[in-house]
Amino acid sequence: MTSLRKEKCSLLASVTLALCVVLSACGSLGGRGENSARSAKTYASAGEYDEMEGASGMLGRQMKAERAAPSPKRGVKSEPAPSERMVVYTADFSLEVESIRQSLDRIEGLARGLEGFIESVGTSDSYRGARVVLRVPVKKFEKALEEVEKLGAVADRSVTASDVTMEFNDITLRLETTTRVRDRMYELLKRVGKVEERVKILREIQRLTEQIDLLTARVNYLAGRARFSTISLNLKAAVRDTVRSFIPSPFPWIAGLSPEKRSVFDDGKKVSFDVPAGFFSMKRDYYEGSSPFLFSAPDGSLGVRLGLVENYPPADIRFWVEAFEIDVKNRMYRLEKSDELSGQHGLSFKRYLFVRADGGLYMVAFAEAGGYIWVAEAVSRSGEDYRRNAAAIESFIKSVRGQQ
Repeated sequence: MTSLRKEKCSLLASVTLALCVVLSACGSLGGRGENSARSAKTYASAGEYDEMEGASGMLGRQMKAERAAPSPKRGVKSEPAPSERMVVYTADFSLEVESIRQSLDRIEGLARGLEGFIESVGTSDSYRGARVVLRVPVKKFEKALEEVEKLGAVADRSVTASDVTMEFNDITLRLETTTRVRDRMYELLKRVGKVEERVKILREIQRLTEQIDLLTARVNYLAGRARFSTISLNLKAAVRDTVRSFIPSPFPWIAGLSPEKRSVFDDGKKVSFDVPAGFFSMKRDYYEGSSPFLFSAPDGSLGVRLGLVENYPPADIRFWVEAFEIDVKNRMYRLEKSDELSGQHGLSFKRYLFVRADGGLYMVAFAEAGGYIWVAEAVSRSGEDYRRNAAAIESFIKSVRGQQ
């Protein structure tokens, strides 16, 4: 019993000593200051951490191998291991561009070309403004800055290089020490029999595990930021684009079209059609004005509507196509495709498919015949929802005809 007590006391003393090392090793997380420097053309070299190993492997394989290598023999002078600096590069731009939509497409292509990615993107004011966060490999940071400046007129620009080498090394040391302490606590747990002592050890293990998770997340964050630089872009549309977007069409049925609401109203007595397969019919509610859609997909992911308006001023389909395309251009709608669709009852529709800001699709198809404009619309929550029901929508449009 005396021997066992001595062994426990010795192990507890070792754990206590290791805990003191954890508390005194590096101070608080990120306690060491970062060295920052602003520069337009020249930047410090940054270490590449291509061998990062996820949540539990925050050190590269090469660094692990160096730490595990045997110490040199006494009397043999060894060269110090080369240490690479870890530098986090960031840049912020404010740009005035000709078109927000076109600029977003160019930024997406830029990210692919530089082997990077878009971390986040958001638009505002009906595509009159946008904020994009772009991540590119650090070795292509300067090239990315050059390409970003080609997007438009630069109103403001700032570049920052922050050396996080010391913080990374400090946190790595804390992580290794804390992990060793937790391993010793597990060993102690195997030797302790009293419930009270086991509970205390388990609580300490839980605390150490939470600290290890926090340190691991910070190490991985720093390594990721050192490998991929961050470029934040604030985009603003040129004034002429903003003014143009508020010009409404002089023709009420075109100006009123919107995926958000029904704008073409009629009593339904002049039109006939086939119900698309797999859709719910809401014909009564639609013509009474309480439903925005004539048909709806069972899961509510897509809705279809149809209406008639008087062909006034009297014009052929070419006139209405030109008037409609001018309006959608002023609205800065993003056109995915347009085509013609011949119906089975003499109606020839001009069809347009637009991508909405929320990722859904908006379809508008119209034809001119018998003194009326026939207008069909479809609104989906996503491109996938539309494509899944595309055949049923097309079959419905082809079936539209006048009442017999």
